[in-house]
Amino acid sequence: MYTTQDDLIHEIQQKIVTAQNEAHFIPVGGGSKTALSGFIKNVEQFQMANPLSHQSGMVTYDPAEYTFSASAGMRLAEIHSILDQNGQYMPFDPPMVNRGATLGGAVASGLNGPGRYRFGGMRDFILAVQFIDGQGNLIKGGAKVVKNSAGFDLPKLMVGSLGRLGILTEITIKIFPRPMVYGTIRKKFTQLEEALSVLRKFTTSQLDVECLELEVNPEETMIVSRMGGSQMAIGNRMKLLDQIFNGGERLSQVDSEAYWESAREFNWVPQKFGLVKIPLTPSRIPAIEESLRTNEFLGATRRVYSYGGQQLWLATDGHLDEIELLLRQLDLTGLIIWNPKGIEREQTFLGERKTNVFAERVKNALDPYNRFLEI
Repeated sequence: MYTTQDDLIHEIQQKIVTAQNEAHFIPVGGGSKTALSGFIKNVEQFQMANPLSHQSGMVTYDPAEYTFSASAGMRLAEIHSILDQNGQYMPFDPPMVNRGATLGGAVASGLNGPGRYRFGGMRDFILAVQFIDGQGNLIKGGAKVVKNSAGFDLPKLMVGSLGRLGILTEITIKIFPRPMVYGTIRKKFTQLEEALSVLRKFTTSQLDVECLELEVNPEETMIVSRMGGSQMAIGNRMKLLDQIFNGGERLSQVDSEAYWESAREFNWVPQKFGLVKIPLTPSRIPAIEESLRTNEFLGATRRVYSYGGQQLWLATDGHLDEIELLLRQLDLTGLIIWNPKGIEREQTFLGERKTNVFAERVKNALDPYNRFLEI
């Protein structure tokens, strides 16, 4: 057990500096995203989640400043609890809180929850990072203030880096006041095109809805949307939302909280199914649905098009090769978050993955000896 956070950092630095030529490392947080951690053979893991049993991972937090700094291994659940005591939250909804996800894992994976629709993702909220690069150097980037434009924007580069640029040790995030109340409406549809027609209405609407999800599975298709605000304003705002739906079911406060927690935690994914993240645009949804409908292997998948159709969460019981082929045909890229039960792959990307010269230059600068493997 490490005595301090500095002891953990020093140990990691020493192992990287003294590593032999073929040595490779991977940071692991809470292990909630199983396909992104712990599956590569002959790679040493650095367990980052809560290494300090007697210390909180919160480094600095002043509610009046609407920012906090925390160790990368701090559990999101603990952060949520501390922020909630001051009526604050992380609007981008980092997922898998109840599954033990950490702040560093949220940054490295680049995953966001339903709240990204209105407020933007992790990249829009990260202010500063501290990390260990591939040569054992402790690097600091960004600043612990909201208004800052000095230096190279290292914090945003770490979002979605999957641990291949460095091992995060400390992160600074800006936060918002939590809305006093929420309202949620859902509506079921018999035809996909009906649902897409309603989805398109939101693109021209001036309503600042917080979340907008389209669910498609063999049993039903539905759209679910949430708004937040003050107790006085929420009633009129919900009437406007109801007009876009042209009717729909208003969820109770209890049912609303349960639905959005399920969305954030992926509780809708069946047992033994895997989960794939696929960025896209709403205009691509009909082609994807047609391809899935006509594929005998993929008809049983569950799909949630999040952020108003800008991202597909695809749950599957297997058939990753068929998904790979489908994505290549549609010129799309997928990232496996959980492998289906009994299936292991060392490469977590599916479909088209285009070469990014800038990303390669950054990788070579921060990790010239390839200590952190491509996944």
